Amino acid sequence: MAAKNGKKVGVWIILGLLFVGLVGFGGAGLTGSVRSIGTVDGTEVPIVDYQNAINSYARSLSAQSGVPVSFPTLQQIGADREILNALINRYAIDAEVARMGLSVGNERVRETVVSNPSFAGINGEFDRLAYRDLLDRNGLTEEAYEAQIRAEAARSLLETGVAVGMTMPDSFLDVIVGYQAERRDVTWATVGAEFLTAELPEPTGEELRAFHAENPELFTAPETRDITYAWLTPDMLRDGVEVDEAALRELYQDRIRDYVVPETRLVERMPFADEEAAIDAMNRIAAGEIDFDGLAEERGVDLSLLDMGDVTEAQLGEAGADVFSSATGEVVGPLPSPLGSALYRTNAIFDARETSFEEAMPDLRDELATARARRMIDESREAITDLLAGGAQLEDLAGRTDLELGSLRYFDGVEDGIAAYDGFRAAATAAAPGAYPELQDLEDGGVFVLRVDAITEPAVQPIEDVAEELRAAWEDRARAAAVLARAEELATQVGAGSDLTLLGLAPVTEADMTRRIFVPGTPPGFGPKVFELGEGEVAVIPAGPDAIILRVDAIRAPDMDSEDVQALRGALAAQMNQDLSDAVYQVFEQTIRTNADLNIDQNVINQVNAQLQ
Repeated sequence: MAAKNGKKVGVWIILGLLFVGLVGFGGAGLTGSVRSIGTVDGTEVPIVDYQNAINSYARSLSAQSGVPVSFPTLQQIGADREILNALINRYAIDAEVARMGLSVGNERVRETVVSNPSFAGINGEFDRLAYRDLLDRNGLTEEAYEAQIRAEAARSLLETGVAVGMTMPDSFLDVIVGYQAERRDVTWATVGAEFLTAELPEPTGEELRAFHAENPELFTAPETRDITYAWLTPDMLRDGVEVDEAALRELYQDRIRDYVVPETRLVERMPFADEEAAIDAMNRIAAGEIDFDGLAEERGVDLSLLDMGDVTEAQLGEAGADVFSSATGEVVGPLPSPLGSALYRTNAIFDARETSFEEAMPDLRDELATARARRMIDESREAITDLLAGGAQLEDLAGRTDLELGSLRYFDGVEDGIAAYDGFRAAATAAAPGAYPELQDLEDGGVFVLRVDAITEPAVQPIEDVAEELRAAWEDRARAAAVLARAEELATQVGAGSDLTLLGLAPVTEADMTRRIFVPGTPPGFGPKVFELGEGEVAVIPAGPDAIILRVDAIRAPDMDSEDVQALRGALAAQMNQDLSDAVYQVFEQTIRTNADLNIDQNVINQVNAQLQ
């Protein structure tokens, strides 16, 4: 097993070589007679293998990120070099496999081929015609593809022989488990500004100026963009759209199920094999011997299987009238059902409701008017685009179309008015001064055009412009420092044996705390600090504007026989054994590569990379 990074790249190389095809970046080989990027122990490394590995890896990253990954992007992250190295390693291992005479039989190859879902026919079984066709479309013959399968299986045999079965010594594992599962009892308490014994001093002008200079990030205005825009939304047109009553009534009838809703009930149905059994069960319920839930439990039936959900009287057929005459919680029956005689229980009743046309009309009108307003906007797109192409300014659009003119100073965090739309914010962030104005879409069917008039770069604001913010920030910092100092004073008393409660603190005790536990209400550094301290030691931890006093009350070794510790030991053993196997195989693979006769032509690789751009 290769080291983790190499193994991840290697997997995609194997997939690419076994079955990917030349779909992706450039797939047409170099012109002339060059067909390989070089040799490894005398075996040519085909250009197509390198191309397929690149394409396969790019597709895997695209699938993970949800966006296309270009070859230049792979080069920026060094993936092209990782892929080339992994490909060379694979060929070096293949040469070692050949020297050792390792191989697999035809039956193993056959099983791999017929189990590949890519070669299945419409019945889900292996289809030889599909197999040949797919290989042909990917530039592979059956012999070449099956040879690749055989080679990969042989590499797996070598991998198994070299690294599988490696285990860490129990003594080493015991140390790690003991470290991870050690338990500690701690007591902690929060110290806030209410524990301060003196008022904060008034900051001097010099102190404020120094604070301003030392913390420029607190007083830096973000990049701002002065933007002029013209926009049009369905809401702007809706009130002026005329909708005739006939269209409203037609829509009302189309939605009649939303406006005229019959009574429904939540019902459970328990069917029986015959009517006699149903009658007997109903008699027992009527006599108080058992209830509906008990009957279901007695019969070994989960209530969820009896739940019919929200049903109308009509949906219950012949049983509908009786069920809809029952009260909530009442059991009725035996009554007919498609499953035979059954008992029914009503769990909830939802009254019928009806919304008249007159009551629904405002909503219906808004819906129709909004839809027509969207169509009107769509119909105006061509005219607006033509005006922009003719050099019209945004101010001209506002005078010659229904677009409304506006302006704003935009920066990250502005979400009012047109900036409430994601599409506008994205466009405002990406646009550059002087760029050609384009008609763009808003999420509700509206459109807009924007122009960046000016961009103001981020800058530290002068003291006089942020006087209030500066003083407030200085006071917050000074208060936090004073609280921390007060906490240190109290911690000294706690370390000397003082009771936290008598000091006015509200102590919290955490028992059996391990390194994996996060304690709510504490800062991220709380857990690590707990395990830095010795038994009885006390520490103070900053916690935003507050501080925390922490004392370790007891340290206990883990219970190695407990279920949780055994599970942890198993997980750690599996991970460390895997890491050991990976490390051993990495050394083996590197040794094979170091001893291999490598002749890689970088000029050819550069030409292939150029085609992949």
